[in-house]
This record gives sequence, structure tokens and C-alpha cells, in this order.
Amino acid sequence: MLQRSKEWRKAREGRFTASRASELLTTGRRDMTPEEMEEYKAKEPKGRRKTIDCIGDSLYTYALEAAGEVLFGYDESKDFVSFDMQRGIDLEPVAFEHFKAKKELLFLDVEEVGFVPYKDYAGASSDGYVSDNSGLEIKCPNRVNYLKIVTQGIDAVDPKYIDQMQMQMLCTNSVKAYFFNYIIFNGVEMWHEIEVQRDEQRIELIKERIEEAIKIKQDLIEYLIKNKQF
Repeated sequence: MLQRSKEWRKAREGRFTASRASELLTTGRRDMTPEEMEEYKAKEPKGRRKTIDCIGDSLYTYALEAAGEVLFGYDESKDFVSFDMQRGIDLEPVAFEHFKAKKELLFLDVEEVGFVPYKDYAGASSDGYVSDNSGLEIKCPNRVNYLKIVTQGIDAVDPKYIDQMQMQMLCTNSVKAYFFNYIIFNGVEMWHEIEVQRDEQRIELIKERIEEAIKIKQDLIEYLIKNKQF
């Protein structure tokens, strides 16, 4: 199943996917209920907090989008491709073959991966699977971002990519992911690899947020069915 194909889009329809895991994990703040305030004061008599962490608006918006896909199908307006996205589309196949050749020297096999479902409501599309039970995520950044990753390591990796790889590991039950950055600048190939280890605590949070998103999505589907005026 080729990524970005019609078959691939159909498989992901209405599901929560690893590429948007960060949207499931954002948090917000809300005022405590009287019951929550009473419990808080019992534990912290001198505490001054009046708010509490809650699920962020982005999870609700993502759940609404997923509900819309269930009822009305894929939104083709999302197919807009920016300059940076097109660079990735063009370079990823080249990067994949380069990464594969490197790993074969270590007697590791690398295979392409389509969409890997997680139960009936989520899933992930890693850029590859490595025979040491690892995933592969390829990025083809601009030169400045590439050099930041080379000089700063994992600290320079966008946290949303870390969450993406953690959700990929959840879906594929893999133990780590290779974060492979590849660019061609003035005709010269450059690449850099970081190993991202499985984070069970983060994965548990992802699982919890997926469950929350499922509930919200189902409530929204039922509401839209009952109240549609179109």
C-alpha cells in the first residue's frame, strides 16, 4: 500500500494517526469544579491554584475532523502540498534506498511499510521497518534544520516527531525508531541518523488520549446525525 495513494487514504479514514499524535497530547487549563477545589484544598490547604490541566482544543478539533471523515469521507482539500512537503516527497525514496544500503552492511533488512492499524480506530504509516524490530522515520529538512539536528542531536528534533515515532512504535510493537534525516545540497548528499528508544510512559499517555478521542468522536458522530440541517 503506497503512502498517499487512494487505498492508503481510505485505510486511514476516520482514524487517529501517528503523524498527528501531538494533537492528541496537547493540554489546556480550565477552572476547577467545586468538588475538585475541595479535594485540592484537602491536600494543599495553602495552595492557590484555581485551574487544572485538561485535554487541549486540538484533540477536540481532530476528533471532529475524524467524525467528519466517518460520515462524509476524506476531505480532498487537505491534499495541499507546500514547498517543504514536496521536497520530502521527492527525496524520501532516495533517502530510503540510502538508509537501506547502510543497514544491509550491518546484515539488517529494511522493508517499506504501508498503513499499520491500531485496533479499529488508529494507526501509523512508518517510512520503513528494520529487521532489528525498529521503525524508520525519514525527514528531508532544509539545510538549517538539518544542521541543527547534526549539532544538537535529539534535543533539536521537533517534539511532534518524537510523539509520531512513539505512536508508530505502539502500532507496530517495535522497540525503537531510526530518525533518518537526508538532504542534497548543491549536489552533495548529507545524512544523519538518531535512534529514538521506546518510551512506555509516553505510549501509555498516547493510548489514554486515543481512548478519549474515540469517545469524543463517537459523541460528535451521534450529534451530527441527529442535528444535521443539510
